Amino acid sequence: MIFDDLWARRAELWIDDHVRVMIPALADLRRTKRFAARPKDLADLRLLDVLIAERES
Repeated sequence: MIFDDLWARRAELWIDDHVRVMIPALADLRRTKRFAARPKDLADLRLLDVLIAERES
């Protein structure tokens, strides 16, 4: 993965009026979790798959 590509697809999340957080696009986050393959990442993959499926329907 190339950082510039990931950054271009990022999502912006406002926590409140003064705190903005940049997060990876869901597909990119899923890819990084799959690559890491730690037990907690594999558990996150199941949740991400549900979230992605809900957004696509």
